[in-house]
Amino acid sequence: MVSKTQTYLVDTTFILRQTAEAFHGTPLLVVDGEDRTFTYGFLRDLLLARRTLGATRGILVVGAEGHNAATDADVTTVVEFAKLLGLPVVHKPRRSVLDICYQLSDTATHLITSDTKLIQLTTERLSVIRPKARNEYECLTPASVSSQVGVTPAQIPAFRALHGTENDRKKTGTLTKKQAVRLVELYGSLESIYANLDEIKAASIRDKLASGREAIMRTYSGSKVDTSPIAAIVGINRLDWKVASRRVARVLHAHRFHSLV
Repeated sequence: MVSKTQTYLVDTTFILRQTAEAFHGTPLLVVDGEDRTFTYGFLRDLLLARRTLGATRGILVVGAEGHNAATDADVTTVVEFAKLLGLPVVHKPRRSVLDICYQLSDTATHLITSDTKLIQLTTERLSVIRPKARNEYECLTPASVSSQVGVTPAQIPAFRALHGTENDRKKTGTLTKKQAVRLVELYGSLESIYANLDEIKAASIRDKLASGREAIMRTYSGSKVDTSPIAAIVGINRLDWKVASRRVARVLHAHRFHSLV
């Protein structure tokens, strides 16, 4: 359980993705000719996460990644339904979740996300909570990021560009975790690594960095925060609406979400 003074930013991308993967567009809950399966699945998983973490205050964040995880129609329906229930939502389809959460980071104490890019936002004041398995989470602090990953939160963009994801490593032959951590440890930034490329003794590493430079720099660019302002008005940031209240109960019953009341 957490204190009521703690506030959560919820990167909804992982919930949208697992809902899409769970139902594959199958219409299991149709009311008056309208398929409400996706909305039900999303709300169910959100409530499970809220209960597991004991979160009572929070803001739902939906960015460009959410629209890649599910259809535009499903995402829009979920956003509108969340607003109908009175949940605070920041929905910016053309901005990355990283950018949105960076702008909102001063309003929160925790950030729930499955996106490794967002680990860079970890500070002594803002912990990052990552899903490990269904309804299991781990909490990252600056110290635990350094311990687990081997770099500081601020160095995550450079580390991620060098080490990449599993798909990146298959496509571009990016570096091992140990190699990436060592280079970041020695040179600090990606710009410094490439500026000192000739000093790297291992020919195989130099060759990978040289041949994969375009892809590495592209990943690096996509891992950095765009600090340009985002218009976001957030009201009372609470996730613990009273599901038994008459208004919310009416909405849930009308949508045939009886098990969530």
